[in-house]
Amino acid sequence: MNRKHTAGKSPFIFFIKGSAAGILFSAALICLFALILTKKDVSVTALPYILFCIGGIGAFISAFTAAGNRNMRGVVSGMIAALMFTVIFLPLTFLMSGFCFGPYLLLMPVIHLICGCLGGIVSRNIRR
Repeated sequence: MNRKHTAGKSPFIFFIKGSAAGILFSAALICLFALILTKKDVSVTALPYILFCIGGIGAFISAFTAAGNRNMRGVVSGMIAALMFTVIFLPLTFLMSGFCFGPYLLLMPVIHLICGCLGGIVSRNIRR
């Protein structure tokens, strides 16, 4: 294994960079969805499903970015990055849903962890 690009760096930094990439990508997707809402007549009941998709994509990007820089297993690094992403994204989702606690808020961390594991596996397999 080639460790020259990770020598002397804390593994926590890679997870922070990955989570930041996932949050920024999710923020861009939320802005795109807000733009679509202003132009088209989309039902508000679609908001939880759209947030599921945005959160899953953001967790995937977060894990993909974090797992590519570490010499760890893709599942483990993807899960850690997705967990960090979830800690940031879930309260924001709770605020955007108008403090409405529903079953989708309980299911969202599970979806984030699954997408994070997939992102870590894909990243490690691509960068082999």
